[in-house]
Amino acid sequence: MTLIDARHKLGVPYADNSNSDKATFICRFDTNIRLDEPVFLQYVPSLMAIWQDAGIQKVFSRRREFRLVCFLYFHLIYIFNFCFYKLYFDW
Repeated sequence: MTLIDARHKLGVPYADNSNSDKATFICRFDTNIRLDEPVFLQYVPSLMAIWQDAGIQKVFSRRREFRLVCFLYFHLIYIFNFCFYKLYFDW
């Protein structure tokens, strides 16, 4: 959500306008519910689309302006790799 918020504050448009709806879906996550695997998997397609958007990538490249932690990139890659194997190889 930090990148989505930073994108808005920096005035960087999404490369794909449909990602605006995906970002809204992500930001509406209810933090009072448990983020277990079935719930998380509902968000994976939106997270992956947002991460691949050129606008979000531009914001990520400007992360120092928002003091985004460098490990954010590695954390996201770990999550996406886990989800990819979980979804496509059915472990």
